[in-house]
Amino acid sequence: MLESIAGYIQSNSGEILARFIDFFRKPFINKEMVWMIIPAVVTIIVMEIYYSKHKKELTGWNTATANSLVLIFIAMDLFRFLSNKGSLSFSNPGSYAFSASVLVSIVLLEAIFMFVMDFSHIWPRFLAFHFSSHLTVNLIAYTSIVILYGGIPLTPPTFIAAIIFFLLMNLLFFLVRILYPSKG
Repeated sequence: MLESIAGYIQSNSGEILARFIDFFRKPFINKEMVWMIIPAVVTIIVMEIYYSKHKKELTGWNTATANSLVLIFIAMDLFRFLSNKGSLSFSNPGSYAFSASVLVSIVLLEAIFMFVMDFSHIWPRFLAFHFSSHLTVNLIAYTSIVILYGGIPLTPPTFIAAIIFFLLMNLLFFLVRILYPSKG
């Protein structure tokens, strides 16, 4: 299993790299997505600096719930975007419109799930505050916005690149939290 995954990644490394670079490049090319990207990026940076500076500060249930609402609003905007492009469709499996609509549906269902779990305090704090953290929510929003607004093909290499992007951004901000001076 691992050999076949490694083989797939190796044989598609060029496309994976191109899609990975798209996560940085597309927001500068497609000006329409800037209005959605800037709030996500600013939120990530400001909140990471905040939590780096105030290391003892903890996320609360209210913050986790609010973060899940942000992802619901992002999903609604992505549905609006697809609808305006005439690409909102669940009737033609295999088409870009179908795949894009399914992607947005997954983001929306994930956000609704997180909202219900956070609002009702159903899952353990650790899970809630990790999955509904500002970083996780805004990185999901960022990658979804870039993929859809950027017209990036919805292929396995795109999703591998998205996972790599997500993990590297988490690592980067983990290092920022460690290195940033703390007030306690």
